Amino acid sequence: MSANNPYSSPMSQSSFPAGGQTPQVNSFVKQVPIVGILMMVVGFSEILMGVFYLVIGIFMPQFIEQAQAQAGGKNQMTPAESAFVRQILFWVYFGMGAGGLIGGLVRSIAGIQIFRFRSRTLGIIGNIAGLLSMSTCYCTPLSIGISVYGLIVLFQKTVRDEFTRRSGRFN
Repeated sequence: MSANNPYSSPMSQSSFPAGGQTPQVNSFVKQVPIVGILMMVVGFSEILMGVFYLVIGIFMPQFIEQAQAQAGGKNQMTPAESAFVRQILFWVYFGMGAGGLIGGLVRSIAGIQIFRFRSRTLGIIGNIAGLLSMSTCYCTPLSIGISVYGLIVLFQKTVRDEFTRRSGRFN
C-alpha cells in the first residue's frame, strides 16, 4: 500500500512525516467562505427590495391621484390632505428603500471581501450595516440571521488569526 494517498489533502501528503500530526483547520475558519456567500446572496436580495421600495415611493402618489380621480368625488380629500398623504407615502417608501439599498450594498461588498479573506473589519461593519435592510420588513428574518451567524464566525479568535495570517497585517 502506498504512503501517498491521491485523495488526501495536499497538506497531509508530503509536508509532514509519516505518523506525524497534521494541522487541523478550525471549523469556524471553514465557515468564512460560507458566510461570505450568504452575505452576497442576502445583500443582493436586499438591494432588489430597496430598489423596489424606491420605485414604489416614486409612483405610489401618482396611483393615489389616479384612484382618487376615478372615485369621482366619493371620499374625496382636499388638495392639502392629498399633498400631505403623497408626501408621507413618498418619504416612508423612500426611507424603507434607502435602508434596504444601503444595507444591501454594504453587505454585498463586505461579503465579497470576506469570501476572499480580505477585510474582516469590513465584514463586521457589513453585518451591522446590513441590519438597515430590516426597514424593508421583507428581509428582516434573513438579515438578522445572517448578521448573527456572520458576527459569531467573524469574532472567533481563530478566524481573526487566519485573516491576519492571509493578509500579513492586522485586520
